[in-house]
Amino acid sequence: MSIPDRQAELLDFEGSLGDYINMKYWKELAKLPPIDRTIAEEFLEVFHKFEASVEAADHLFEVSGKGHLEYWLCEGELLLNWKDKGYKRFLKLLMKAPEDQSEDLGILKDHVRLNRRIAEINWKGADELTVRCWNGEVITADHVICTVSLGVLKEQHPKLFVPALPAAKVRAIEGLKLGTVDKFFLEFENPPLPGDWPGFNCLWLKEDLEELRASELFWLESVFGFYPVSRQPRILQGWIIGPHARHMETLTEERVLEGLLWLFRKFLPFETAHPVRMLRTQWHANPNFRGSYTFRSTYTDALRTGAWDLEAPLQDVCGRPRLQFAGESTHKHFYSTVHGAVETGWREAERLHLYYRARTSQL
Repeated sequence: MSIPDRQAELLDFEGSLGDYINMKYWKELAKLPPIDRTIAEEFLEVFHKFEASVEAADHLFEVSGKGHLEYWLCEGELLLNWKDKGYKRFLKLLMKAPEDQSEDLGILKDHVRLNRRIAEINWKGADELTVRCWNGEVITADHVICTVSLGVLKEQHPKLFVPALPAAKVRAIEGLKLGTVDKFFLEFENPPLPGDWPGFNCLWLKEDLEELRASELFWLESVFGFYPVSRQPRILQGWIIGPHARHMETLTEERVLEGLLWLFRKFLPFETAHPVRMLRTQWHANPNFRGSYTFRSTYTDALRTGAWDLEAPLQDVCGRPRLQFAGESTHKHFYSTVHGAVETGWREAERLHLYYRARTSQL
C-alpha cells in the first residue's frame, strides 16, 4: 500500500496504531509464500517495540491511529549529524557562540540565569507576572513563556500556576501523552560488531521470554536492539522503552551493564569485549523532564484535545499575551523533535513581536 493510501485509510480508522499495524501485517503476510508463524510473531513484536520507541509510547495500543497522522516528516536527511561536534554545536549556532569557549552564551550573555528552579508562576490580575524560584528569588515579567516538558506540566501544574490553569489547558496536559525512551551508549576499544552488520535486534523465543520475566533481568525484554553510531564504529547505541525503561533508570550503572552484557551473550554468536565506558539516559527520573517526548494517544482523541489547546496563550482582556507555552509538546506537527521545539520558541517570540508591532501602529 502506498503512503497516501495508508494515510487515507488511517484517517478514518477509529482504533489504535497497534490495532492498525496488526491488521495490516497479517493481511499482507497472507499474500506472501508461507512463513513460519512463530518467527512472524517474533518479528511483529520487535517491530512494535521499535515503532513504540519512535512514538515514545509504552505500547502501540495507546497510540491514536488517526492522531499518528498529525506528525509530519521534516524535509532533508534525518540522519545527518555533527560528526565530532556533538549536539551542543546546534545550540552554539543558535546562540552565535564560539565553539572553543564552552561557557560562552553568545547573544544570550547576561540574559540567562542558571540554577533557578521555579516554584510558582503567578499570572493573577492584569499587571506584571511574578515568578518565584525555589531559592526565594522573585522575578517580575510582562510576559512568561513556559517551555517545561509535558511531563513536568503533568506533575506540577496544579501547584506551579496561580491561579490554576483553565480547563482547556488542563485537558490538553492530561490528554497528550509523554512516554519514556532511553538509550545506552557502550564504547569499546575496537568495533564490537563485524563491519557489514547494521546492528542487531532481539527476537525472543516464548519459553526464553517466560524465564526472563521471572528473573531480576525482566527489564531486558524492552531492550529491542543495538546499532553502531554513525562515524563512531567503536560505539554501540541501544534502545529501551516503556515501564522497563523507567525501572532501568532506578538501577545502578553496574547492574545495567551486567544486564546488557548478558543480553549480548544471549543473542550474539560470538564473544564481545568488555566495554571501556557506558552512558545511559534517565529521562523519566530527571525531575526537569519526567519523560522523553510526546505523542497523540487514544485518550487525546477521547478528550478531543491537542497541541492547539496547549499552545494557546493566556491573555488579558485587551489581548495581551501574558502566559505563553512553547516546547515540542505544543507543536501541531513536529512534536517529539528538537526542530519542533525550536520552532515553537520562534512562534511565541513572533507572537510578542506582532503584538507590540500592532500596538505601535495604533499609537
